[in-house]
Amino acid sequence: MATETPRGRARVLLVDDDPGVLETTAALLSETYEVVTAPDGGSALFRFHQQAFDVLCTDYSMPQLTGTDLLRQVRGLRDPIAGILMTGFHEHGERLSRTAETDSFYVLFKPFGPQQLLDTVERAVASIERRRRVQRAAAESKRATSQVVAELGTKRGSR
Repeated sequence: MATETPRGRARVLLVDDDPGVLETTAALLSETYEVVTAPDGGSALFRFHQQAFDVLCTDYSMPQLTGTDLLRQVRGLRDPIAGILMTGFHEHGERLSRTAETDSFYVLFKPFGPQQLLDTVERAVASIERRRRVQRAAAESKRATSQVVAELGTKRGSR
């Protein structure tokens, strides 16, 4: 199972303005993940500025800030984060799916079953772990290349 990150259990920020959905979804996810909840987009942004998360799992339709707007806002704030948009708006399914492909997040249509939720979060955690490994490898490659270039410059300068 890909629920482990370099820090330990994967951290999920769960956002929903429906207290019942927030409570039951958090209870389910807490069996496997470290879960922090927020009742709206503003609270989620506040929590996101305070802590690092691996996955942002958010409701689509909320007051103040929609789930898609929230996902877009957190993208550049920290390390990469995987996004899951939960929605009951099936009539917007095609548009949301296109947006998800462009913005790289998962769409989970309500009502969903517990296993569907767990599977989606698991895929999101695995994708963010892959993305972070690629970023670390790219950074290491860049450091190694810089070191080789510096060494070549030193050798040429000593001639």
